[in-house]
Amino acid sequence: TPSPTLTETPVPSFDMEFIGYIKCAGWRIKIQITNTSSQPFKSAKIVVKDEVTEVELTANLDDFTELNGCLPTATKEMIKPGETFLISSPQFDTNPKNHQFRAFITLCTEKGQSEGCITRKLNFKP
Repeated sequence: TPSPTLTETPVPSFDMEFIGYIKCAGWRIKIQITNTSSQPFKSAKIVVKDEVTEVELTANLDDFTELNGCLPTATKEMIKPGETFLISSPQFDTNPKNHQFRAFITLCTEKGQSEGCITRKLNFKP
């Protein structure tokens, strides 16, 4: 009798890096995401906390919008495998310079942050 062949379930994965911040009406933190898995990411949850002011902001995304300065320039439905994309935090009211931050980024393989999710933590100081 033949033996069953096990197929590994792909595990979502990504790298992230603090890139900088931009000033618009307030300040937005920019984080570079690189999809290192074999699956596209279709939604995200971003939680960024300023450890100095204790302000924590959250955004749920079902698409990914790239900002050129303060203006949106392109919107993507997904971050494909091997693709790099800059995401921006919700807008902070105080200048982040020299503040300590903590970010939790959750990327998911389905819309609505519903399936295939993985969360990574990043500590940084602009």
